[in-house]
Amino acid sequence: MACGAMSQTGGTLLEWVIGISLNAFLVLLVMLGIGASRDTLEHNQQRAQLMDRGRFVRAVISEDLVNASGHLPCASAHQDHPQLTLTDVISDLPWLRFDTAVWGIEAPGTQPKSGWRLAGTSGDISAVDRQLPSSVAKLLDPQSDVLIAFHHQAYPSAQVASADPNGVGLTQAVDSRECGIWLISDCSQTVIFQDARRHTGTLGWEPGSCTPGNRSIQAPLSAPTWRTNEHMAVYGWLAKAWFVGRNADGQRVLYRALFRKGTAGIQIDEMARGIETLQVEYGVSGLGKPMRWQAADRVAQWPMVRAVRFGVVVSTGGSPVSNGLIRDRTLGVLSSKIEWTDGVRLAASFDGAQALHTQTVGL
Repeated sequence: MACGAMSQTGGTLLEWVIGISLNAFLVLLVMLGIGASRDTLEHNQQRAQLMDRGRFVRAVISEDLVNASGHLPCASAHQDHPQLTLTDVISDLPWLRFDTAVWGIEAPGTQPKSGWRLAGTSGDISAVDRQLPSSVAKLLDPQSDVLIAFHHQAYPSAQVASADPNGVGLTQAVDSRECGIWLISDCSQTVIFQDARRHTGTLGWEPGSCTPGNRSIQAPLSAPTWRTNEHMAVYGWLAKAWFVGRNADGQRVLYRALFRKGTAGIQIDEMARGIETLQVEYGVSGLGKPMRWQAADRVAQWPMVRAVRFGVVVSTGGSPVSNGLIRDRTLGVLSSKIEWTDGVRLAASFDGAQALHTQTVGL
C-alpha cells in the first residue's frame, strides 16, 4: 500500500511538470506572435507615415508652383515685345526677382546625375549664406537646395486715384504692411518699390528705413509718366522659399519662408518633419529648342525656365523597426543617387514636377 501510494504521487508530479512545460511553451508562442504582430503593425504604420509625408510635400510645393508667375496679366507672350518700361526703384538682392516665376540655389556637392551620401550632421553653409537673409540661412541644411516661387497678388478693388512724384493714392485701402513690396502698372509703365509708410490708403516709393529699401530716382515720377489713372493696377509681391533645415530638436524638416517685406518680417513655418533633403531641377528651353533639365547654378536665364521638378527623401521617426531593414541603401531622387546609411529608420524618395505659366520678360 505504501509503495502504491508513492507511485501514484510520483505520477501526479510528473503530469504537473509536463503541464507547466506545455503551458510555458504555449505562452512563449503567443508572446512571439504578439511581438511579431506588433513589429509588423509598427512597420506598416511607419510606411504609411512615409507615404503621407511624401504626398503632402509633393502637393504643397506643386500647388505653390501652379500659382507662381513671372509676369503681370497684361504682359505680352513674346519677350521681344516692347510692352513695358520699368522703373525699378527697389534696391537689388539676389533672390529679389520680378522677371521670373522661380529662382533657386543649388546645394554644393549635390549636382544632378551624381551620387552622394546624405550626411548625418549639419555642415558649413557659408557658400549660400551671402545670397539669403540670415533668418533663412541659419536654418538651411547644407545638402538642401532652395526653391523660391514668386507671386503677384492683384488688388482689383484698389484703384489708383492720384499719382505724384512720391507715390500713389488709392480709392480703397489694401492689405498694406510696412516695408511691403508693390508693383504699380498700366501695362506700358511699371514701378516696383518698397513702401515704408504705415498708411493703407497710399503707397510711396521714397527712400525709407526698410531693407533693401528704395533707391533715389533721378527723374521723379509724375503726371507725364502716367497720363491717366484709369488703367493703373496694384499688385502685391510675395515669394515663398522651400528648403530643408534643422529645427530646435535637431530634426531635419521642410521649411517654407514667406517673403513680403524684403529681409524684414520673414515668416518661416515648419511644414513637415522627417524630410531629409530637397533636390530641385529646372526645365530650361528657348525658342525652338527642346527643354533641358539643369541645376540652379547652371541656369543662365531664369525667365527661360518652363518647368520645375523636385524630389525629397522622407524618413520615419527614430524608433527602430526590426523587420526588413537594410543598411547602406541607395535612393533615387530625380537624376541622382543618394546613399542612405541610417539602419534604424525607414526612408523613401518622392518626386514631383510642375509646368510653369508662360514666362515673360515684361518687367
